[in-house]
Amino acid sequence: MLNTALNAVTRPQPVGGQFRPHSVEREPEASAAPRLQAPGHAWIIPSNDEKVERSVVYMKTHLSEPLTAKKIAAVAHVSCSHFFVLFKRRMQKSPIEYFIILRMEEGARLLEYTRMAIKDVALAVGYKDPFYFSRLFKLAYKIPPTGYRLAAQQARSGNGYGAAAGLRHDRQVTERSTVS
Repeated sequence: MLNTALNAVTRPQPVGGQFRPHSVEREPEASAAPRLQAPGHAWIIPSNDEKVERSVVYMKTHLSEPLTAKKIAAVAHVSCSHFFVLFKRRMQKSPIEYFIILRMEEGARLLEYTRMAIKDVALAVGYKDPFYFSRLFKLAYKIPPTGYRLAAQQARSGNGYGAAAGLRHDRQVTERSTVS
């Protein structure tokens, strides 16, 4: 009898197409995930997409720092194993793979629009070893960082193909877009 009464009070009700708690308003525990509360409404727990988005924003703002899966999962306020499942489902890549892609994209941007040395670009995106950065960059873009920079300069001057012509991370690099 008591369980039936509790279920009636705490059972989620659809609100705006999503299920949200309605009758029981409890203050969140200090260690619990942050919850949003609209005036006069019950606590709203962030969705899984919001948790993943929060972690992506964190990754983008901490490119130069060494991040662990544990630290990124803590930003999302979930366990590591649960975070991997949520992240992979939403982004189709593991958190670490995605973080490396973000670093490579920022490295490509720095190579294209600045005159920073390769070692400084590597440091700016969190790699102490410029050779390791170069190896990862070549795996991602099928061209070494120096070649990418040269191709970008040629593309800007109109003399060839380069970053503007399709040297992007997830695209296949053609023979035309490589530097001869």
